[in-house]
Amino acid sequence: MVQVVFVTSLAVTATALIGGLLWAATRTRSETQEPEIARTADHWPLVASCGIGAWTWHTGGDRIDWDAAMFTLFEVAAGHPPHDVAQFVDLLSPSDRARVGAALQALSTDGGVLDTECTLAHSNRTVNILAMRVSWIRGAGSGTVRVIGICQDVSRRSELEAQNKEHARVAAFFAGVGAALTEKATLEVTLGKCATAMTLELDVAVCRIWTVDDTGTMLELKASAGIDGDLDRGPRRIPVEDFTNGVMGDHDSIGGSALHGFGGYPLLVDDRLVGVLTMFSRRTLSPATITALAVVAKQLALGIEHRKADVVAFVAHDFNNLLTAIGVCVDLLKSRLPTGSLERHYVEDIETAATRAADLTRLLQTR
Repeated sequence: MVQVVFVTSLAVTATALIGGLLWAATRTRSETQEPEIARTADHWPLVASCGIGAWTWHTGGDRIDWDAAMFTLFEVAAGHPPHDVAQFVDLLSPSDRARVGAALQALSTDGGVLDTECTLAHSNRTVNILAMRVSWIRGAGSGTVRVIGICQDVSRRSELEAQNKEHARVAAFFAGVGAALTEKATLEVTLGKCATAMTLELDVAVCRIWTVDDTGTMLELKASAGIDGDLDRGPRRIPVEDFTNGVMGDHDSIGGSALHGFGGYPLLVDDRLVGVLTMFSRRTLSPATITALAVVAKQLALGIEHRKADVVAFVAHDFNNLLTAIGVCVDLLKSRLPTGSLERHYVEDIETAATRAADLTRLLQTR
């Protein structure tokens, strides 16, 4: 379906032209306006040269006139314009016909200016966005009303606006994830903020982040956000092979929602799996969003690795402090026990075990 947008603000050229086209409407009711209406025909070639289509609805005879540009804009075969307002409205999508038709009828009786949005019923083009403004002119004497309008293809402008919005969402997403990864917080809190950023900025319905356990065989759920962000719902542990085989066990826990699809991103550090990012989307993800997710997947993997390394270093540091205390006690006991005694032998065994534990601690600190 190709979108047709009727917006309030047209380009400067279109605004100036509509001012000339509707000049007759500003005349007093006592003046003869039909000649003024006829003079506006001189503007049509200039309007068409700017890629703007112009049309008129003669309400008295219910007749539609439009220029050559309208055939291109509405993708209608040359020489076959709509004959009346009903045929004109039929060019729009079924969901918009009643609304736009009623608005045109109200305009023909109440006057004013109409700005609205609608879509074409059929189109051969991927994108065809039009800007349209419609107003009215009442003829003198007979009281007949003519509704006139112009429309212009603004597809490129709309594409740029959509791209700018997409870039803004991706930038906000990067900012949210970057801030979470640089905070001093637990792994669960950090990953939770990253998952929340995805649901808020990328229109992701559900985002979950899993980490590989110490055995390397199981995925553990560490963060969940979105319409079903409860960590207690669904499985908390899933075999790694479920992801590698493309069958994630958490699909069944997401139900009753209008979701477009599912995606899973491996979180790798030097080709080593440290976690998995899974997400359920409401719409097809844009190329820019897919690229952003690939970049963030690498950041998440490094973040998980660093957090685990920090935990290991913290534990190793505390354990080394305990070993230092044990070493001091061993030295005190050895100084009070005679050489060769059974008790001193036991203390020396403790000293040997503490030395080996200290070696393992240093190994952990150098990983």
